[in-house]
Amino acid sequence: MSQSLNMSQNDLFFLKSSLFQIRIGIMTKKLGSKKMKKLLLSLFILLIILIGGVWGLFFTRAGNEFLRPGIEALLNQRLPVPVRLQNFSLLPLDITLFIGKDSQVKAKGGWSLLDQSLDISYDIHIARLEELEPLIGQKLKGPLHTWGKIFGKFKNFAVQGESDLAKSQTKYNLRVQEFEASSLFANMKGARVEDLLFMANRPKFATGIVDAKAAMEDLELSRLKGRVQAILKGVRIDRGVMRKNFGVHLPKTTLRGALLAQMDGSHIFVNGGLNSNLLRFLLKGKSDTKSLSTHMNYDLIVKELALLRPLTKMRLRGPIDAKGTITGDKKALQIGGVTHMAGSSSRYKLILKNFKPTSLQASIHKAQLAKILYMLTQPRYADGVIDSTIKLDNLDPKHLQGSIITHLRNGHTFSRTIQKIFDIKGADITFRADQKSLIHKGVVRSDIDIDSSIAQITSRKALYTIDQGSLKAKYLLTLPDLSKLRFITHQKMRGTLAIDGEIKKDKDFLLTAHSDTLGGKITAKLLNDKLQAHLKNIEVVQLTHMLYYPEVFDSSMNADLEYNIATKKGELAARAYDGHILPNQLSFLLQQMANFDITKEIYKVTELNSSIEDKQILSNLDMKSRFTHISSHKALVDLAKKYIDAKLRIDIKHRPLYVKLQGALDAPKISIDAQSLFKERAKKELQKRLKDKVPKEIKGLLNNLF
Repeated sequence: MSQSLNMSQNDLFFLKSSLFQIRIGIMTKKLGSKKMKKLLLSLFILLIILIGGVWGLFFTRAGNEFLRPGIEALLNQRLPVPVRLQNFSLLPLDITLFIGKDSQVKAKGGWSLLDQSLDISYDIHIARLEELEPLIGQKLKGPLHTWGKIFGKFKNFAVQGESDLAKSQTKYNLRVQEFEASSLFANMKGARVEDLLFMANRPKFATGIVDAKAAMEDLELSRLKGRVQAILKGVRIDRGVMRKNFGVHLPKTTLRGALLAQMDGSHIFVNGGLNSNLLRFLLKGKSDTKSLSTHMNYDLIVKELALLRPLTKMRLRGPIDAKGTITGDKKALQIGGVTHMAGSSSRYKLILKNFKPTSLQASIHKAQLAKILYMLTQPRYADGVIDSTIKLDNLDPKHLQGSIITHLRNGHTFSRTIQKIFDIKGADITFRADQKSLIHKGVVRSDIDIDSSIAQITSRKALYTIDQGSLKAKYLLTLPDLSKLRFITHQKMRGTLAIDGEIKKDKDFLLTAHSDTLGGKITAKLLNDKLQAHLKNIEVVQLTHMLYYPEVFDSSMNADLEYNIATKKGELAARAYDGHILPNQLSFLLQQMANFDITKEIYKVTELNSSIEDKQILSNLDMKSRFTHISSHKALVDLAKKYIDAKLRIDIKHRPLYVKLQGALDAPKISIDAQSLFKERAKKELQKRLKDKVPKEIKGLLNNLF
């Protein structure tokens, strides 16, 4: 029984313990529930504060004003032009943003996150488009003002606005669906051509009006549908601007033009033209909007290419006409046709891949050189008939590939033009030329032959690198009759001359020349404006014979010349060896007056040092022999006037004699001051005659007299 009682007490103790634990657990749970409620309440309050804070920041004026400096700083970090955010309110929307100095963008209105709708008015006023070039990526000038409304849903909305672009009255309506432009309707009336040119940063070379309309129902390229039309009204070329800015003198020129493009979802039909007294251009055809396959016919007649100079920026003039077709697609587009440019009958075919020119074939028949020079705004130096075949398989300058073969025949110069420009009289030259060039990876390798009435020029494998603009060519110049060069050299010459050398042009211009002539060698180098020439073992007799000068000295000569062709100044140093004077008027006079044969004297070294300024040469001469010494200081030779003025001192056995050469270079007048010779001869004659008749004591006085 005690055992039973003990068990009951244990059970009771266990029961009490269990009840106590349960009570403790219940109390603990009650305490935890209160803390959880407090935690949840705290989180809820924090969330309300965050939402309220965000709402306050973004949707209250005070919050927007707090955000404004940060957003302005962020915009200035991201944009390439300075901006200033003056007003910033999101609800209701009221934003004023200044861009650059004076341009501003204003947006006002309302929008709703719940139904995702918007109704916003905008006003964009650009004071100077040129200030926004870093932002828009284009060089534009002048003001731009546009205003309107944006309304609808976030993803599908409309932009309806107006603009005074180029002083026009322009209205437009753009529809956007799923954030992509879907349709456009626009009408521009009275846009001024001069303002459009100014905006495009072009000289205002024309005045007039442009009207344009666009009704594009679908802007998706694969199903493009709509109509675009533009009309030029009363456009006149400003002859004063053309003359001042481009040096072009034009008659009164008025342009008329219209362009109509219609899209039906699969094709674009184009029909347009431009017409004036100096220009006519017609274009008609169609293109597939999906494959971009095109077939167009064009007809171009330009009576004066100078009219297009503001657009092409090329100094071209004269007439040109071309007629042909444009066929193909984006992958391969072909422009082919015929032209009568420069009096020729020519055909051409240009291939474009991805709208980039890739190859060209042209056949030019009977083009006139004079008309080509005129078209290139060059003086008409010459005329001739040109035939050429051009095949270029790659038009990339660095990888240009193909061939050019040209033949020029019946060439002749216009002497009056050459005389007017270069002051060279009598340049009546006939010539022909053949050129064949093979082009590989931008390097042109050419063989050139020019045969004229005065010279022949041959060059083989001349190399021209297109992207570097460098030239390297060896040449051979043959002059079969030097007498035909008198109109250039103004010097009567005879004989023949052959010169070979090399031409190099990269950063500098270098011309080298070599000739075995006149019994010796001549080498020369022209580096930009500096000419250096070296003569070795030149026979003076052959040189004077070639120049039709009197043959007065026989010797072998070396000479060094340095001359600047820009300043026309230089120096000449010459040495002649083992020379002797040939019989001439001077030697005859010396024989008569001094009873001395100077032609028997040998001059081991003759030195001539000259300074050159333009065509005047001042020289110092020094030459010695066994019994003579000849010298001269600042002897003048004027090549322009063919004139010489020189004073020579000739010492014969230490007796001075003065000779003056003056007059025509090829036949100067010679005068001799022989006073010292006459005095010596008189002394000898008196001594001879009075030898036995004068007393000895008087002879000393007689000697002192002389």
